[in-house]
Amino acid sequence: MVRLLTAQRGLCAAGSLCLLITALFLGMGICRGIGSPSDDAQINITYSAPAGTPIPVTVPTGATFTVTLASNPTTGYSWKLDGSLNAKILKSEGGKYIAPAQTNPPMVGVGGREVWTFKAIGPGKQTVTLIYIRPWEKNVPPVRTQKLVVTVR
Repeated sequence: MVRLLTAQRGLCAAGSLCLLITALFLGMGICRGIGSPSDDAQINITYSAPAGTPIPVTVPTGATFTVTLASNPTTGYSWKLDGSLNAKILKSEGGKYIAPAQTNPPMVGVGGREVWTFKAIGPGKQTVTLIYIRPWEKNVPPVRTQKLVVTVR
């Protein structure tokens, strides 16, 4: 089955990590009884765990998934991929900042979200580490780290 996962990171009560995962199931015979193989079905799942807990993600070869993390570039911080990926298993298609919807009255410094897209290339297991840093600061530990343990089938 092909899944497109979107994960949204934010803090819940007591510092735990909430992750909203949206799965989009694409055709190829997996939507039996729903309609033609080209029909899409979307499922929302909320994942909650202590901050920093690795998040398991399982996708089939060829799937694309996104991870959405809270971000506020007005502070100078942004998410970066820490380390490299095994090109035979997983490919990063990069991250993109999405500003929040306009507020009334406008609010300066309000954070938005960063959406990272990954493509499952071939079977295997890959740990993805995203770090929240100020790119110009050297030898400073990240203020946040999020790990994904991706299994490509």
